[in-house]
Amino acid sequence: MLKELARAKINLTLDILGVRADGYYGLGQWMAQMLNGTLPYPIEEAEEGNAASQKEYEEQVEKWEELTLDEVEIYEYDPAAANELLNAAGWNLNAEGGAYDMEKDAQRYRRGANGLEP
Repeated sequence: MLKELARAKINLTLDILGVRADGYYGLGQWMAQMLNGTLPYPIEEAEEGNAASQKEYEEQVEKWEELTLDEVEIYEYDPAAANELLNAAGWNLNAEGGAYDMEKDAQRYRRGANGLEP
């Protein structure tokens, strides 16, 4: 029941806020898949008939089920600020080695030891 409630809470949160690549984990990544129940927890099943093993398994499952996306920082969408950060980090060239233009160029490059790096 707790696992289903956690999944419902996460799904409701994602439905309300949307799935953002810059704030939430991507849907194909392990954490999001575990939180929505599409990927099993990375723990071994309890040995059948072993009470101690079953208790340890249940404790591990409980810890995984406590995880949420509540503490994930949500960033404001700000292409200008992103552009400044990328330029400052050296990702300011286009495929020909000229200045990168957000309106014209499809991909950013930087100058590395072996020439332009995408």
